[in-house]
Amino acid sequence: MAILKVKGKYTLAAIAKVLDEDVVRLRRWNPEFDQLIVNTTTPIHLRIPLDKLEKFIISKEEIIQNGTKAH
Repeated sequence: MAILKVKGKYTLAAIAKVLDEDVVRLRRWNPEFDQLIVNTTTPIHLRIPLDKLEKFIISKEEIIQNGTKAH
C-alpha cells in the first residue's frame, strides 16, 4: 500500500475511476476521506494500492478534474 499526502479537490470516486480501482476498497482504506478533504486546507493521507502509485502521480490533474465534475 502507498500512503500519500494530498489536498485539493480529490474524491474517492474520481480516484477509483481514473485508477481503475474498486471504490469500495478505497473507502475501506480511507474512511471519511471525502468529508475530510473538503473541510481542510492541510494535506491528508490517502491510501492506494502500491501498483497504482505511478498512475496516480501521472494522472493527478485528470483525477482533480473528474472530482470537480462530480460536485
